[in-house]
Amino acid sequence: MTAILDKKASTPVYRQLAEALKDKVKSGEFRPGTLMPSENKLAKEFAVSRGTARATLKMLEEKNIISCDSTRGRIINGEDARDTFSSSAETTAFTIGVFPYRTYHDEDPYYGAILNGLSAGAFNKPVKIKYILKGAFEAENCSLSSYLHKENIDAIIWLSASNSEIKKIQEVKCAGFPVLLFNADIPNMGLDYISCDHYSGAMRLMDTLVHMGHKKIAFAASRVQQIIYAQRRYQAYKDAHKKYNLKRREDWICESDNLLEPEEFRSELKKKIKAIFEKKDRPSSVFVGSGGLASNIIQNINELGLKIPEDVSLVCFDKMILPQDMGKVTCVEQPVDKMAEMAVGILLKKLEHKDSENIEIVMQPEFVAGNSCAFYGEQ
Repeated sequence: MTAILDKKASTPVYRQLAEALKDKVKSGEFRPGTLMPSENKLAKEFAVSRGTARATLKMLEEKNIISCDSTRGRIINGEDARDTFSSSAETTAFTIGVFPYRTYHDEDPYYGAILNGLSAGAFNKPVKIKYILKGAFEAENCSLSSYLHKENIDAIIWLSASNSEIKKIQEVKCAGFPVLLFNADIPNMGLDYISCDHYSGAMRLMDTLVHMGHKKIAFAASRVQQIIYAQRRYQAYKDAHKKYNLKRREDWICESDNLLEPEEFRSELKKKIKAIFEKKDRPSSVFVGSGGLASNIIQNINELGLKIPEDVSLVCFDKMILPQDMGKVTCVEQPVDKMAEMAVGILLKKLEHKDSENIEIVMQPEFVAGNSCAFYGEQ
């Protein structure tokens, strides 16, 4: 519901509008990490001039409720939107950057939960969350460390680190910034991290398929060689074959590049799934290593005239958005909201107490039984 502004009141309209927008963030209507509506949209929705809308956004930016990015727009920050304008600047002692922030959420069913967890972790604490767009520091022709200094960021939460980023992470740490890796466990390198136990979760799913009689199991994921958590899941897939003396076939591995444009990515995934399941000698089941792929894979299998679970059983590491005619997929769910909330607390403690103790936290995923699997003899 659009707030009613009193243009005859003593309080300036831009301040009234700022309060209305702050309330929308506080209520969850505007989520931290998403984009604030533009000047034009605010002017149209609230029947104010663009100048008033601009002054409102400037005020929100000054109070650290939003961050301005020259390429994407104004990004809503975390906890400051829950405080009053008069107290937010006084209570904020530290700024924690979140890198890299993404403007798309459709291929990651957990992204919104991560943002909510970060906001919850900063609530009523002397810390502000600032989201850093991937490529922001390159656009300013400087290193990430220089960019963090420029933006007055004290520490950084690094989302889903890849192998290629380890050197850059170490450089940021050497520059004096506490860095906490989120959902990437890299032991024995002196790096702090909080992660889900991807290996044990994946092994639990493989155990489920094998115990239901499946010996021909395909694997589908994105960028296995690049993303650390994808490697952990793939390793469990391989180890399960050794554990149960199964024959693992390379032509049943579907690895797709999720850095492609969405249409190209879906087309590539469809071709690879077709190549695996259109043959007579096909797998009886598939382990999907990422929830963002599940709905597309289900659709691809159905288009081949096969049904889940009648013809192909399916398990997935993540929760996901499902087709309307399906119930729950058998999966493991990651506690990313709790992990994100804890991540803020860990870095805040390091900043407040100059704590250098190495932090390595691994949390167990929750197994969720669904209706996407059938015993092999019943297929």
